[in-house]
Amino acid sequence: MGAWFAAFLKENGYRVVISDNNTRAARAIARKRGFELAKDQETAITSSQVVVIATPTQTTKKILEQIQHVLSHETLLVEISSVKEPLRRILQGLRKRGVPLLSIHPMFGPGR
Repeated sequence: MGAWFAAFLKENGYRVVISDNNTRAARAIARKRGFELAKDQETAITSSQVVVIATPTQTTKKILEQIQHVLSHETLLVEISSVKEPLRRILQGLRKRGVPLLSIHPMFGPGR
């Protein structure tokens, strides 16, 4: 899903910066698709207006815990996960802080 969103946004004229714990894979994707590669998650977030979290369901909560302190009311957080309950507390806390949220299910979109 992350690669799909990144490609969609790039095709529509947006600057795309990616970050991944698997730096080798991220570097390869960035090079192949023409995305920018951030040195870390915080750099990717602080340089972006929209942050898309498209990670395996079992790691989404961990990623949100790691980045929640960097998110602000100026950055839209798009979270793509099929299981929402484990994220509820973190997402509610972000919403109370004024962070704009879009929480979607990975089966939402086109078959491309």
